[in-house]
Amino acid sequence: MNKSLSILATILISVILVIIIFQTFVLGQYSMYNYLAIVAFLVFLFISIYDVRNADEEE
Repeated sequence: MNKSLSILATILISVILVIIIFQTFVLGQYSMYNYLAIVAFLVFLFISIYDVRNADEEE
C-alpha cells in the first residue's frame, strides 16, 4: 500500500475512534461493546501508524 492510502486509512480510523469516544463518554452510552470498539480501533490506529511509517512513497 502506498503512503497516501496509509494516511487516508489512519485519518478515517481516527475519525471513527473520535465518534465512538464521543458516543460513549459524552452521550453517556456506556456499553461493553463501545469499550471493546474503542480498544479495537486503538489497535487498528497503532497498526495504521506503523504502516504509514513503513509505507513506500510510490508503488
